[in-house]
Amino acid sequence: MRIFVLSFFIAVLGLGACSSRVNPVNWGKQNKQDYSQTAPQEVNPLIPKNPQRSLWSRITGAEEDIYQGKPIDQVTSVKLEPIPGGAILRASGISIFQGFYDVQLTPENDDILPEGGVLSFRLEGLIPYEGMRGGPENLRTVTAGFRLTQKEITRAKIIRVEGITNAQSVGRR
Repeated sequence: MRIFVLSFFIAVLGLGACSSRVNPVNWGKQNKQDYSQTAPQEVNPLIPKNPQRSLWSRITGAEEDIYQGKPIDQVTSVKLEPIPGGAILRASGISIFQGFYDVQLTPENDDILPEGGVLSFRLEGLIPYEGMRGGPENLRTVTAGFRLTQKEITRAKIIRVEGITNAQSVGRR
């Protein structure tokens, strides 16, 4: 008898927290909940919300926000990593201040057309309001990337990334 009472008590407690059809407390009640699900809208965080070079903004002449970034002090590495349909230009650098944010590679050439076979970019970032000057190198290291199409890569012989004190280049492969 003790086993029966104990199992009944466990079943009532276990099902009491459920809002399923198995729970006897829910029998005879009308379900007011709407179980229809809407598909979650998938957002890819790698696609910018405001692309820099959109076709529609060129046609309408819409003005874009001007990026207020300052060049990074020293460029430490530049890599061109192939992807389907082009490559990703990845550059790392060391800033003067800690906490540089919104770092990006800004093209210096108009419409990303190389001049003399050289496609130039500037490694830039926004300076924090209360940024500390100096500090450990790992706290001042920043990295940014830029997607290049196959057409843009084949036009350029050298891709150059500039900082304040130096510049580094990578040749296309």
